[in-house]
Parts: sequence; structure tokens; C-alpha cells
Amino acid sequence: MNSSYSVPREVGRFQQQVLLVGVVLLAILAIGAFFDPTQFFRSYLFAYLFWIGISLGSLSLLMLQHLTGGAWGLVIRRILEAGTRTIPLMLLLFVPIVIGATRIYPWTHHEEMSKTPALEEKARIYLNLPFFTIRAAIYF
Repeated sequence: MNSSYSVPREVGRFQQQVLLVGVVLLAILAIGAFFDPTQFFRSYLFAYLFWIGISLGSLSLLMLQHLTGGAWGLVIRRILEAGTRTIPLMLLLFVPIVIGATRIYPWTHHEEMSKTPALEEKARIYLNLPFFTIRAAIYF
């Protein structure tokens, strides 16, 4: 490996531009969360499931490639490994889902679940926020 490699100047300029776009979009996100929190948390859940699907899909393909030991995955192995490195970030990004669970899931509302006796029994045993959080922590 050549130790005299230096990053092109265009990369630094591109990083600054992308950081600016990220800050602007984060501000728009905060404004949306302020004006309509229910829609914000529903949209956040949808986006979260998309990105964790990519992370877990990379993990499953990587495990399959290691299991089979074939040469078919050598080309994409580093890309899949990079995709799996986002899983700890997804754990951190799960916190807003727990915070906004009462706006996302109808089973967090006791009056909604008490309308049907079967649902009330499920809410007592399985469909409650503390058990949901414990299950999510175990899954991670």
C-alpha cells in the first residue's frame, strides 16, 4: 500500500457541501416535528425500517457468504461489512421510536385496548410499552 496517498481537494469541498445540506434538512426535520409530531413519528418509523432493512440485509448476505465460503461474495464483502457497521447507529436511532411510541402505535392507549376484552388481555401481557422496549433491547 502506498503511504504517500493524499485525499483530493475536491473531497473536502464535497464534504462541506454535504454537511451544509444535512444541517438544512435537519432543521426542516425539527420544524416538521414541531408542527405535526404524529406524522413526524410515523414518517420516522418508515424511514427507520428502510435503513435498518439495508443494515440487516447486508448482515444476512455477509453471513450467507461466510457460510457458503464461495467466491461469489468476495467482490461485495467490504461493502456488506460497511453496511453492517451501521447497526450500532440504528440502535441509537431507535430511541425516538420508543419516545414517540404513543403517537405511532394504537396499542399504547389503554382506552383503545379496553374496548375489546381480548385486546385488553394482550395489552396486559404482551402489548405494552415496557415489554416492547425490553424486547427491542434483546433483539439488538
